[in-house]
Amino acid sequence: MGISLDEVILDAGSSSIAISDGTDTLAINGDGSLNATVTASDLDIRNLLFATDKVDVSGSSVTVTASDLDIRDLTHASDSVKVGDGTEFLAINADGSINTQSAKYAAMKNSQSDVTTTAAEVVATPMSGRQELTIQNEGSANIYLGFDNTVTSANGIKISKNSSATYLIPEGVDVWMIASSGSQDARFLELG
Repeated sequence: MGISLDEVILDAGSSSIAISDGTDTLAINGDGSLNATVTASDLDIRNLLFATDKVDVSGSSVTVTASDLDIRDLTHASDSVKVGDGTEFLAINADGSINTQSAKYAAMKNSQSDVTTTAAEVVATPMSGRQELTIQNEGSANIYLGFDNTVTSANGIKISKNSSATYLIPEGVDVWMIASSGSQDARFLELG
């Protein structure tokens, strides 16, 4: 037999009502608030949009454990995750690849030197912040790269006629060259 609440007079100082599911009873905190447990199935976050949707906890704290968000069963056929900055999203090509742009170097400098059979320093005034140096041999004979005046055709790094080579040579490293014969036209591209 149930009792109608309009038949009962409750005194806030001495009366109480328990709310229960028959097994557990809802607890009320000293400040009058309630504790609630939210499971992963209660939170459907699959369709949230970064720009327009949010979860508002209004000063309360929410603890989400790894077991609350089980994403281990995502598949490429039925699930997706977008990566973006809130305005633009990363685009995936049909073959699964992505396009990237790199701004590896902010500055560059071109120069030229005639390399002879006497070892000489080239690029004597290096570009500030140089990280990489490309050397192009436009001459009719081989030229050789070294890092001091002892470079020869026997111990230098060969750059064949009509070819080029790129090296990671910072601005603090001196670059010396010598030609196997005659005077050879060498071009330099510094990147930094």
